[in-house]
Amino acid sequence: MSENSRREGITRVHLLIIMMMAFVLVALLGSGCSYMEFWAKKRDLQSEVKSNPSIALQRELTPEDVIAVYGRFEGLGDRKEPLLIIAVSRETGKPEIVTKRTLYAPQAGYALALLKGVYDVFVVADLDGNGFFDQNEVVGRTPEQSPVKVSLEKSSNGVAMDGQVIMLDFKKPAELGLSLHIKRRTSGFIYASLDDEFFDEKYGIMGLWDVKGFTDHTQGLFFGLEEFDPTKTIVIFVHGVTGTPRDWKFIVDKLDRKRFQPWFYYYPSAMPLDKLGSHMATVVQALDALSKGKMDRVVIVAHSMGGLVARAAVNELARDKTTHYLKLFVSFSTPYGGHDAAKSGIQYAPVIVPSWIDMVPDSKFLVHLHEQQLPANVAFHLFFGFNESDGRKGECSDSTITLKSQLDPRAQAVAMHVYGYDDTHTGILKDAAVIKKFNGILDSVASQKGL
Repeated sequence: MSENSRREGITRVHLLIIMMMAFVLVALLGSGCSYMEFWAKKRDLQSEVKSNPSIALQRELTPEDVIAVYGRFEGLGDRKEPLLIIAVSRETGKPEIVTKRTLYAPQAGYALALLKGVYDVFVVADLDGNGFFDQNEVVGRTPEQSPVKVSLEKSSNGVAMDGQVIMLDFKKPAELGLSLHIKRRTSGFIYASLDDEFFDEKYGIMGLWDVKGFTDHTQGLFFGLEEFDPTKTIVIFVHGVTGTPRDWKFIVDKLDRKRFQPWFYYYPSAMPLDKLGSHMATVVQALDALSKGKMDRVVIVAHSMGGLVARAAVNELARDKTTHYLKLFVSFSTPYGGHDAAKSGIQYAPVIVPSWIDMVPDSKFLVHLHEQQLPANVAFHLFFGFNESDGRKGECSDSTITLKSQLDPRAQAVAMHVYGYDDTHTGILKDAAVIKKFNGILDSVASQKGL
């Protein structure tokens, strides 16, 4: 066999391994074609950034490098309509819109995900009511002499930093200086049903392979089925890798909506898990601020990799000493010990999905995750699955996550109760016995904690 033939054979073997790893990594990650498209898109973006330097394209190429910038507004008054926030960079010698997103609850402030650099931030309102955000409707901006400077030095662990207070003036709109005509979306962060196309499973798959496409679709990461009511127990559901809030439909349908209000953290599962956890914690803190002290009953419920995101968020809240309202944490089929497929993906894949790094057993993320104890006031209940009908040889699992990982001793050590069910990885969320047990936990904790 010639050297070229041998190398070609090795390449084919590695490609087969890559596609196998992509398929089994944590959950059904979509088809092998999804990975190949992801790989090809990364190559195209790298080439385009070299030939046509653009901060917007660089941000799309390396979304894992963004730093979350959180700020607030002054001058809103009683206005509650959505606003458009825009970040403009001039680093390439000409102004370019790097990112833009609709803020459906501007009272909670703003969040922007930006690479290191200097940005002018603009706020636009649909002042004429024509259904579009236009370039002559700028109602606020960062001062010209004081742009937002994003840097690791200003951030917390390279994850987040404080942004400026932006003054708004709806009576004296200004010009953006760049072309802008963006249709105002009719849907905000409230949807009548999880059956809405907005939560279709294709967007969960998109969240693993195309972060920009996912965030363009969602225009946010937190959604509900009714207006926020802090007098109810707020139940925050966190889906797993390639999941969407629709994964929780069977459990939500059995929820006592008179007492419990469901909310959903809808995130791109490609992103680093510490950044997702940090953002989720910030969202919960924003809810607390919006409630003006009325929100004193929060439950977090997570599935699969979402359990790691949720635990990271709980840790962040604990560090900030803002867990007085957090009463219960429940996880289903979470890989607390990581996933061996992630390690293989890191070793062999030519392009790596950032969240894979955190999923490697004994990764820095997982070690730090378990180092911090859960707050004493938070009851933790751990559900795991074992699929006895799975005919594969080797370690027992729920067809996706091994029992060894689900029952990592570090997770068991802080769990109040551990429950096992003969279910597949996703089947556990549809099991009537599981749902009955879960609702019983909600009821008993409500009684014990006075929820």
